[in-house]
This record gives sequence, C-alpha cells and structure tokens, in this order.
Amino acid sequence: MARVLLVEDDNAVRDLMVMALEDADHVAWPVSDGREALTAALTARPDLIVLDYLLPYLHGSEVLTQLTGTPEVAQIPVVLCTALSPREIDLDTLPARVVPLFKPFDLDNFLNLVDRLSAPHGTTAPICTRSTWTPNPAE
Repeated sequence: MARVLLVEDDNAVRDLMVMALEDADHVAWPVSDGREALTAALTARPDLIVLDYLLPYLHGSEVLTQLTGTPEVAQIPVVLCTALSPREIDLDTLPARVVPLFKPFDLDNFLNLVDRLSAPHGTTAPICTRSTWTPNPAE
C-alpha cells in the first residue's frame, strides 16, 4: 500500500484516479492545484506524487522545481501526467525520479507504475504509454 498525493485539476479524471488507487489498496490524497500540491507534499510526505503538468496557480514544472529544491521531499518519486505530447515537454530535463505518463493512459499501466515506484527500492524506468488519508508528518 502506498500513500499517493494525487494532483489533478480535472474533477472527473481525479475522481477516476482516486477510485483506481483505492481499489488497488493504495491511499490517495487528492488536491487540485500546484499550490495545494506543495503544501500537501511538505505536510504529508507521501510515498509517491502523481502530478498533472498543466495546473492552475502553479504549473507542474514549477511544482517539480520547488519539490526538487526542498530536501524533505526531493527524493519522492513523481509520476508526471500530461496531455501534452512528448515533443512539447523536454523529457531530458526531467529529474531522474520523475516518470512521464501521457494522457490518455490505461489505468492498469498507471497502477503498475504506482506499484513499481512506491515499492522499496522502486524503479523509475519509464512506462510509455477507500480510505481517506489525513496527512500526519509523524507517520
């Protein structure tokens, strides 16, 4: 079971991803914008962050930059979800712990990626293609 911070501004997509994560026995903490993402990451210290790239208030690339520069959360793996094409994102500049996932994606591939990245000594090898978590830093 992984504690997953899910950052997605589209309500329908976010709800679907939360259901899929919870059905796979993960704990999802959904937020809808980049500012909330930074606060939640620092407060909750999730096992994995699923981050939409195009977000209101603070773009996904800015969230990544700030997370990378914050030692407390800099090593948390990130699944970067985007509807942009690989040509529109410079994949070579992404930190090693960031794995891109292009929308639309298969939920089974998504859950496989979550399992792989949240496992002890998880791998960041790219894949192309019911509980409520109350954050507690003492966990």
